[in-house]
Amino acid sequence: MNNTQPADTYTHFTCTPLAGALGAELNGIQLNGKLPEEVVAELGQALLQYKVLFFREQKMTDEDHAAFAQRVGTPVDADFLPALEGFPMMTRQRYDENSRMGSDVSFHHDDSFHKYPTKMSLLRAISVPDHGGDTIWVDMEKILASLSDSMQQFLEGKTVEHSLAKGFGRAMLEKSSGATFDKMMLRSPAHHHPLVVRHPETGVKALYVSELLANRINELSQEESDLLLKYISQLAYRPEFSCRFHWEDGSVAWWDNRNTVHRGIDDFFPALRVMNRVAIADEQQPSLNPDQAPRRDIAHLDIVACNSLDDEPAQAEASESDGPQVDTAFLNVLNSKKAGVSFTPEASIRLKNIPIMFRDAAISAVLDAAEKQGSTVVDDAILDIVQGNR
Repeated sequence: MNNTQPADTYTHFTCTPLAGALGAELNGIQLNGKLPEEVVAELGQALLQYKVLFFREQKMTDEDHAAFAQRVGTPVDADFLPALEGFPMMTRQRYDENSRMGSDVSFHHDDSFHKYPTKMSLLRAISVPDHGGDTIWVDMEKILASLSDSMQQFLEGKTVEHSLAKGFGRAMLEKSSGATFDKMMLRSPAHHHPLVVRHPETGVKALYVSELLANRINELSQEESDLLLKYISQLAYRPEFSCRFHWEDGSVAWWDNRNTVHRGIDDFFPALRVMNRVAIADEQQPSLNPDQAPRRDIAHLDIVACNSLDDEPAQAEASESDGPQVDTAFLNVLNSKKAGVSFTPEASIRLKNIPIMFRDAAISAVLDAAEKQGSTVVDDAILDIVQGNR
């Protein structure tokens, strides 16, 4: 078990706590370039202490972002999300007058529906609005510690099903039919994790459950599970357990996904908000006894395939009954996205097959690609360019 160090002992930067629960803003350091090993190690200690670190006015390029991510772990590829050209581990989150984040994205751990959820995330602000668009993080260790001893003992040993179906059900993933939802669930099936886990580096216990993705507590009836999950979820909204960060262009957030949950605030529409994100793979599964948990060797990899976050992920195969059909209403919506740009029916079919929660980002990516190609028509060739860049 590693011991964290108090803020006044850091020698390569200064830490200013952002809130009483968690979070600190670091000054006097730029994450671009080749940082010495002792600086990277000290940053890691600060992350263990504060759980989420914030850096402002960072002069980072996409190359710097990817390089720093590889210094602190093994990145995960973007999988079905649009990736930046030349950076298969980097996803771009773009929201503007043609797309929005969605007001129902509640607190969550990243990728908890996988057998090996991601360990950490690095999010960088490219272009953000002057007002709104904040992100909130919550300390799940402090929430657990606030519960009575009896409740803590009751929760230990329980397991939770984490599923995309909880936060992104059939109706949201595919309004017109369940085909895309079924494929998504085959690609990312639900997984079960302990409700109470222990951090493998600090040894501190935390709740590993979230409002967005925790479907049920397996050892309880559905009614009992719903009541308890609702109670825990409500605790995440208490300010004494959280910190809130207002983004500026060039800001970077680096957080520990093992003991925090987070949510973005959708209060900036129709302003432009563009963020780049890299997730870091974990070597082991969430566990109350991390020393005994199964481990996997990923240190030799430059990047981990998202599908390998599960041991043997099922591959979604298109059924013969899913024949291509043009949704005229959807095609009309696409053609209204950007003046002077039209979509072919074939391109609309491919875009319609993308789950709704990822579709806006994909549409923005293909519009950007069409502009770069000088094309006023989005066809299969443009979509192939975007897919090839992944």
